[in-house]
Amino acid sequence: MTSGRIKHSQEIFCVLSRKKFVLLSDDIWDRVDLIKVGVPISNQGKNSKIVFTTHSEDVYNRMGAQKKIRVEILDRYKALDLFQEKVGKETQFIHPDIPKLAEFVARKCGSLPLAFIIVGQAIACKKTPQE
Repeated sequence: MTSGRIKHSQEIFCVLSRKKFVLLSDDIWDRVDLIKVGVPISNQGKNSKIVFTTHSEDVYNRMGAQKKIRVEILDRYKALDLFQEKVGKETQFIHPDIPKLAEFVARKCGSLPLAFIIVGQAIACKKTPQE
């Protein structure tokens, strides 16, 4: 680690160790050394929380998670409903190919709720299938 990164991690540690905080980290693929990046693991009773998502049981174990919550995938119809809700009626019916694209996105996202929310919101303002 470079001296600049060490300084930043020390600054982060100083700030977070005095406060109650929630750290949210999405889609972790490998173990993250929280101490190395400046996140205090024990926060002297301040009840801080570290929340992360991962697809890997191994990462969950190596991160030393205290509690595991499994998020189930949605069935195809619920996934499409969620997608349509996030895209909005105006966008989904603006072109006849958009419903077919929604089914394609459903398969690519593996019917994971967060993926549908993010993708749906990202394309809500688009007006053509090319966009």
